[in-house]
Amino acid sequence: MVTQLNKDFFLIPIPMPNNPLKTLNAYLIRGEKCLLIDTGFNIDVCETAMLAALRELDVSKERLDIFITHFHSDHVGLANRLLTPSSRLLCNKRIGRLDANYIMEKQKKFNKLHLTSNAFNVPVGADAPARVNEFDIGFTEIPENVRYLSEGDTISYGEYHFTYIDTPGHAFDHGCLYETNKKWLFCGDCILKDITPNISSFSPEENPLEEYMKSLDKIADNKLSVAYCGHGQPVTDIHSRIEEIKAHHSDRLAEVVGILSDGSFTAEAIASKMQWNIEESDWDRFSRVQKYFATSEAAAHLVYLYKAGKVKRTENNLGIFFSNIDQDGK
Repeated sequence: MVTQLNKDFFLIPIPMPNNPLKTLNAYLIRGEKCLLIDTGFNIDVCETAMLAALRELDVSKERLDIFITHFHSDHVGLANRLLTPSSRLLCNKRIGRLDANYIMEKQKKFNKLHLTSNAFNVPVGADAPARVNEFDIGFTEIPENVRYLSEGDTISYGEYHFTYIDTPGHAFDHGCLYETNKKWLFCGDCILKDITPNISSFSPEENPLEEYMKSLDKIADNKLSVAYCGHGQPVTDIHSRIEEIKAHHSDRLAEVVGILSDGSFTAEAIASKMQWNIEESDWDRFSRVQKYFATSEAAAHLVYLYKAGKVKRTENNLGIFFSNIDQDGK
């Protein structure tokens, strides 16, 4: 059901079948040219819900521009079906290097470095089976009608005026829109009310958790009245929520260091020993997608600790192993 949140500003809930998040919050700013913020999965049930909402709001696809907070499939997947020759896709400038081959190579590197088995080697991008919604971004290449946004760029739709804030961490290309008069933040998955956003590492050269902490600090520097999130309810006490998320990651880092007191482990092995706030707590009964994301999140915390000089890392033909630095600093 479409909900009007303010003048010419609407929430469109898009279903996420068989996903614990249940819905994606798409937002529509209505004007002569309309702005849709995020889309849903590249599947029929999402398209049906979106098109019904657009009909209810008397908005044609030809009037739409689409802003993507980040290229995760639940946020961008449907854009491929909604874009028309008169539409523009607006997204982070970093996405210009993203194509199917890039995604596949990034995943292969992750598998080689962090996994000790191929039991949950999940395909992504153009080679993903349709049922694996988590990895289908809907594009095999970036369309031509794109406007790449950089920090501080401004856009206007209807009576609303937005400034783009670059917020990498949850995704390397994540960005938020800040409505400068209302002090609204359209924050995608950078801030969520009831759960902490997943921070994943897929390469030892990247440090997404450090980037994410800096993004939270950048957001906190703004005057904010409400954060409209990609999932769940909006956040009004934004600065308190940011501090809660920071505390969560501090606890996670301490948990990882504690696990490493028992020896040297891969990210996959450490993930299997961590506590996860999901219904199924037995690692052996995690789905392969759950294991994949849990391992990538463990890897993000390990890379953060390694870059900070808190743990050591060794690599052999079985992958990358992490261990605590002993009292002699070795």
